[in-house]
Amino acid sequence: MAILPGTQVIFPDTLADMRAWLRANSLLQPLHQGRVFFRLPDFLFSPKDAQASTPAIRLYRHGGGPRANSEVPIDDARLTLECWVGAPRQYASLRQLVLAVTSVLHDLPSASLPLNPPDGCLLLNAQVSGTIDAPDPETGWPRVVMSMTASTIASGSTI
Repeated sequence: MAILPGTQVIFPDTLADMRAWLRANSLLQPLHQGRVFFRLPDFLFSPKDAQASTPAIRLYRHGGGPRANSEVPIDDARLTLECWVGAPRQYASLRQLVLAVTSVLHDLPSASLPLNPPDGCLLLNAQVSGTIDAPDPETGWPRVVMSMTASTIASGSTI
């Protein structure tokens, strides 16, 4: 594809839009109550936190990038979702969240899904490619780490 001088290619912000989608998803929201972060906040799971039993998700990007030689600017992102709870006795709610996230990703429609309407990117494909039970070594908090891939394009004009 030839890009004319003076034009700008618009790439999707996959990470931000995926976080917005995870926060707003009607099947996941009752489980995490909007607690989806790029970085776990200091207050999370503190003894004074009345919602300490609520699971949370940390989302970050660990790889991927723009697809080369594509007709449109597709981002093939490699993302990690860490699902957390604050105590071993809450492990059942952690497993419930992990299964719900896996189910939601598995049941995505085959058509493009807007992640963060009206201007967010369109999700073309997503899949969980690995899950590991990995309690946090520093705090001992239960944590399940999920690796996933997500292919997205900008929802508006791409050039």
